[in-house]
Amino acid sequence: AVLLGIVFEKQNIAFMVSLAFAIAASFGSRSFPQVNGYLRPIQLPFELTASPFAGFIYDTFGSYQKAFLFLAGVVLLSMVGPFFIRAGGARERDARIRAAAEP
Repeated sequence: AVLLGIVFEKQNIAFMVSLAFAIAASFGSRSFPQVNGYLRPIQLPFELTASPFAGFIYDTFGSYQKAFLFLAGVVLLSMVGPFFIRAGGARERDARIRAAAEP
């Protein structure tokens, strides 16, 4: 149980870091707080239903294995997402640097 707790916490930290990277790369560092705030209400239903969903899986199948497999599938699917991120933050920085360099 302790090992699963450590693994889950590391996965959660990795998710938060990758989410922060995706937001900053897509919308720029100046928009990061706003976009992060807008995403919270979208994340909330998923966070609130995750534990009851895992409990439902356990009650239905008698094991958490299906819930872990579902989570693994979601994590694998989310690993593909960063390849489709447009680097808007880099463009924003380049535009500011060019604007500052112009006489």
